[in-house]
Amino acid sequence: MLPRNASIEAVAIAAHAAAAGLVTSTPALAAEAVRAGTGADRRAAAGDTEPLSDPLTPREREVLWKMSLGLGNREIAQALHISAHTAKFHVGQIIAKLDASSRAHAVAKALRSGLVEI
Repeated sequence: MLPRNASIEAVAIAAHAAAAGLVTSTPALAAEAVRAGTGADRRAAAGDTEPLSDPLTPREREVLWKMSLGLGNREIAQALHISAHTAKFHVGQIIAKLDASSRAHAVAKALRSGLVEI
């Protein structure tokens, strides 16, 4: 998902990512789509304490695990045999999908919800 005013560079990157089987989006659009699909806002407003279903792909879960170990994008890329750009993309997707404001916030939310354990 890209905004209508996406740059040519962003569209080209998204096309390459799609060809590799990845999904691209801006953090804001991804967070909006995840909330719409999971109803996270409604559950939070209602005080529902049940854990959310896992919105992450298997690769994103691997990246999230590496994030929880304190690894940076380059270290994650080396560990998973992917490019640093791809690692950065996955981190952005994780932050958006978990509606987090930072890497640390994403890891904290994942720990609280049981997506990762340390």
